[in-house]
Amino acid sequence: LAGKPDIVATHDEMHRTLVIDEKSGSPKPIDEWQVLLYLFALPRVGAIQLQHSELAGEVEYRGSRLAIPGSRLDAAAGAAIAETMQMIGNGIGPPTAPSQKECAFCDIAVCPDRITTNTALGETEIF
Repeated sequence: LAGKPDIVATHDEMHRTLVIDEKSGSPKPIDEWQVLLYLFALPRVGAIQLQHSELAGEVEYRGSRLAIPGSRLDAAAGAAIAETMQMIGNGIGPPTAPSQKECAFCDIAVCPDRITTNTALGETEIF
């Protein structure tokens, strides 16, 4: 995990913390997940004052804001973040199939995932 939020604002008397990330482009779903990741990680990385704080997030775009309540980081979102971080931390990424171009330049002759082109030979009356 790398990176840091643009702004972490705390209100000690109300025990609230707002995590803000600034964006210059158009809104994307990944922006919300980035803030959720901050909300997930901050209490776990030694920010003790955040452990007993009500967390919320916000993505600020030019001219608009997307509020992300702390309740958005529910058990399912937390589990998805933890699972993804474990996969990345273990060096195991999500399975992906190679492309035909990748296979064409691969030196592994016997590979169960190899893509070969089967050019069909035949006759046609169309041409």
